[in-house]
Amino acid sequence: DALTCVRHHDATMGNYLTLKASNFLMGSAGATVMPYLPVFCKEHLGMNTGQIGIVSAGVFVYMSLLTPVLCGIVDKTGKYRTGFLMCVTIGAAAEGLLFFSEETLNSVKRTSWGKNSWFWLLWFYMGCSSGLMGGAFTLLDTLVMKVIDKKEYGGIRLWAALGWALAAFSMGFIYQYFLDLKYMFVVFLICMAGNIPIWLFCAPSSKSNSEKPKIEGVDEKLLDEEAKEDDSEIGRYEHSDANISEEDRQAAAEMKQKQKEVQNQPYFKRLKMFLGSLEASSIQAMIVVIPMGAAYGLINALLFVYLKSLGASEILLGTSILLNVVTEVPCFVFSQTLRDKYGVRSILYIGMAAYAIRCGWYAWISNPWAVVPAELLHGVTFALVWSSLAVLATELAPTDGGLQATAQGLFSLLFNGLGAGLGGIGGGYLYEIIGPRYVFAITGGINILGIVFLGICDLLRRWKEKRETLMEPVASDSMPIAEGGIN
Repeated sequence: DALTCVRHHDATMGNYLTLKASNFLMGSAGATVMPYLPVFCKEHLGMNTGQIGIVSAGVFVYMSLLTPVLCGIVDKTGKYRTGFLMCVTIGAAAEGLLFFSEETLNSVKRTSWGKNSWFWLLWFYMGCSSGLMGGAFTLLDTLVMKVIDKKEYGGIRLWAALGWALAAFSMGFIYQYFLDLKYMFVVFLICMAGNIPIWLFCAPSSKSNSEKPKIEGVDEKLLDEEAKEDDSEIGRYEHSDANISEEDRQAAAEMKQKQKEVQNQPYFKRLKMFLGSLEASSIQAMIVVIPMGAAYGLINALLFVYLKSLGASEILLGTSILLNVVTEVPCFVFSQTLRDKYGVRSILYIGMAAYAIRCGWYAWISNPWAVVPAELLHGVTFALVWSSLAVLATELAPTDGGLQATAQGLFSLLFNGLGAGLGGIGGGYLYEIIGPRYVFAITGGINILGIVFLGICDLLRRWKEKRETLMEPVASDSMPIAEGGIN
């Protein structure tokens, strides 16, 4: 009736506001630290570019190693909201304590045991805190996908980009004129803490529940700790709609029972079934994610250090991030339209081409302000690519296997872990040997090789499909052999 429709509309709007606010805060928090961390490591902690590359890569590696583990635990327990809140709380507190890192390291360096081990202690600590935050970001994507239709993901994820743009641009001026860089960890902690009351008191309803008629007085929060989507929920749903046939009720009950049977299987058995069910095209997509992750890791680790060596100010650094997000907005808004028209496969080609152009441009410039045109490609290399990978992970995850967060974590492992790790560590090491220009040029060339690899795979697939198509009429139209055989 009309009252039910109004309540459903209000609940949907409330869900969207919660998800947008949480994404905005997460994006704002990330922008206060991640772009400026390499500069902080160089100017405040005295690291060389090789060490900065290892630290930056360590951030991505720990994120990628811990994220699948955390997501696997959450998938096994079903406590998505609790897992997200724990990652946010512990990770943000650990990151905030880095405010004291400079003073702490000076004290540690004066000890006999810390003189040679301070770097690896800091690397381990920063990696663990970043791993928890990586789990929080991935679990937020999982929670979003459980509330909205996948076609709306870009519109929700857009708010993280807006938060990133506002925080990065404003913090560039603040770091230049008002605050020391170490205060970025305090600002990060404040932004992340805003997620706690949102998900404690304003948790949205799940997608499946929001589409069902609601019982007055029943507040079904997203994937709460008691797993409220049980048989009694089906019973209430069926009882509320007399138009549902007995066959449909029985089919719904059987489907629910099948899902429970699959989800009750051991987690690693479900994971093995999931990995074994991946098609060749999906594995190829996972492979080409790695060179894009390498470019992403190199840019995040050393671009600002490179620009500072060319004479860039914090204002330029903040402006470049703002330009990044200006292009993210249309890419997030139209990401689903582009996927519907061209497909995820084509977007992978576009992403690798954009990364190749960006890296080639960085290798060519000599004036720091010349970086501006390349930053306009960030919307393609991050917003369009990452939103497509998030959707692809959701599509690959079995609907009845409870592995949605694991699938998201798998792509994070390849992109942020293996790819970004190679880009950060390898790029930082080569930075000192052959210089930044050659490092960016090589990374661009690796993405071109990714395009070639994917192109060869597609050509072989189409050739195989064409061959099978040509063979079908031969098999179906073959003339029967006369009795007695062929004379």
